[in-house]
Amino acid sequence: MKPQIVFAYLFFSLFVFISLSLLVPQFSSIFSQLFLIFNRNWRIFDFFSYCFYLCGFLLSLYALILADWNQKENFRVKIAMLVLCLAFVFILIFELSYNPKQISLIDLALRKNLQPQTSILKETLITYCFYFLFVFLPFLCLVFELTPNPRHPLGLLLKYLKPSINVSLYALIAFSLQNYFFQNLHLFYLWLSCLALALWLLFLIYNKKKKQFGFYEFCNLFLLCLGILIFSYSSNFIQNEGFSAKYSLFMCGFIAWCAEWMIAFGEKRV
Repeated sequence: MKPQIVFAYLFFSLFVFISLSLLVPQFSSIFSQLFLIFNRNWRIFDFFSYCFYLCGFLLSLYALILADWNQKENFRVKIAMLVLCLAFVFILIFELSYNPKQISLIDLALRKNLQPQTSILKETLITYCFYFLFVFLPFLCLVFELTPNPRHPLGLLLKYLKPSINVSLYALIAFSLQNYFFQNLHLFYLWLSCLALALWLLFLIYNKKKKQFGFYEFCNLFLLCLGILIFSYSSNFIQNEGFSAKYSLFMCGFIAWCAEWMIAFGEKRV
């Protein structure tokens, strides 16, 4: 089965789970804290992220073996696979050995203590990095039909690493998982502007490249529209506690991206 199909079902299942955890509290007072409980540290959304780390490690290792078996000679792509493989296993081990009294990996990198401002900075940094790399840049390249030069070593590497429309839609759905009634107006206007820009670019891409939109692309477009409705309706539950769920969606999209280019490179058809 192709990686695109596998991760389409996986992302859909995760999206449904998150949506139900947001919608059920709306209609049942017994489960009014369901999403907040799931979203706390060391709960189910963190467990999903750990599974994605493990999946990413195994995927990178398999792709390296497959590329070596098929005698692929692009050294730069293999280095990228090796770096991701080591990064996945390092983050997984670090997170599993994490002590709640200690600082997290990202907080350690930022040399900050666990304070509300640091948490907001960390979440904002991760969110907009994913947005820029997997939504804005790919959409911009599709709108202006910018393609890397495969004759140049860096251009060939970028050709392999270019995310598909489905991966960009996964990242955009994750980006839309947000409290739609911010108390911080500056962050709200920045987020709203980025979301509107991405939707406008997506509209232009659809008009220019309708042939590139197949069954899975249309399904993800539907999930995007449905997600915006559900997330806006459930903003009172998301509040400032929705990042673990958002991060699990981002990681699912990230692993889907890894699977696309790694497997494609390792197989003989590339």
